[in-house]
Amino acid sequence: MKSQRHLFNIPKEQAYFNTAYFGCLLNESVNAATYGANLKAQPWNIHMSDFFTDADIARQLFAKLINTDPDNIALIPSASYGFATAAKNLNLNSNDSIMVLSEQFPSNYYIWEQLAIKNNATLSVVPRPEDDDWTTNILNTIDDTVKIISLSNNHWTDGGYIDLEKISNNISNSDYKSWVLRLNRPLPNNISTLNKCFVAKEVLSTQTQNILYVSNVIQVTVGSVLTPDRSFEYENTDSVTAEYQNKNELLFI
Repeated sequence: MKSQRHLFNIPKEQAYFNTAYFGCLLNESVNAATYGANLKAQPWNIHMSDFFTDADIARQLFAKLINTDPDNIALIPSASYGFATAAKNLNLNSNDSIMVLSEQFPSNYYIWEQLAIKNNATLSVVPRPEDDDWTTNILNTIDDTVKIISLSNNHWTDGGYIDLEKISNNISNSDYKSWVLRLNRPLPNNISTLNKCFVAKEVLSTQTQNILYVSNVIQVTVGSVLTPDRSFEYENTDSVTAEYQNKNELLFI
C-alpha cells in the first residue's frame, strides 16, 4: 500500500503509531464534522429527512463492504454499545461458556464477564500464544460448551492477525454458536456468512459514529432487538419515521 498520509492532517515530520488508543480522523471526516456543526448552528435548515438520508447512505455503503443487506445495519454511539446490545439478546445457561481473548479491549471483556456471572456460565479466556498464532490458539480453545465467541479480526494491542474465516470453517456446530465481532482494519468481506452474528465496527469519524451489523438469523430469532436501555420494536414505527423504516430494518439503536 502506498502512503496515505495525504488523507490525514499529519505533518511530514510526525510519526504516529498509537492508533489503538486514538485513531487519527480523516480529513474528510473533519470536513464532515465541520459541516454538521455549521448546520446545527442554523437548525432551521435541518429537515426531518436529514435525520435519515445520510444515515441510510452510511448503512448502504457499509452493507456493500460486508456483502449484506442495509436492513441489517444500525448506527450506534459506540462499539461498547454494540457489545451490550449483543449481550442483551443472547441466551446462556450454566453449562455454557463465553470465549474472549487475553488482553482484550475492556469494552469487549467486562460485558461478557457480567453476562457469565449473571447466568452462572463460564468465561473462557484464550491466552496470548507464544508464537503469536492467535488463530490456532483459538481453535484449540473452542469446545462444545462455547456458545458465544467474541473476537476481532486483529488483536487490538498489537494488530495480531485472527483468521475469522478459518475459525468459522474449522469449528464443529458453528451454526449453533453466536459470534460477536469487533472489526478493525483490514475489513473482512465474509462476515455475512456467519449465521448468528453481531458486528460492532468503529469508523474513522467522530466519537459517536459507529456501526452495528445484526445478522438476519438473530433478528428472526429475537423478533425485537433489545438494546441496553430499550426494546426496539420493528412493528411500532410511527407515521413520522414509517417512510424510512420497515418491519425488518435497523436504523438507529
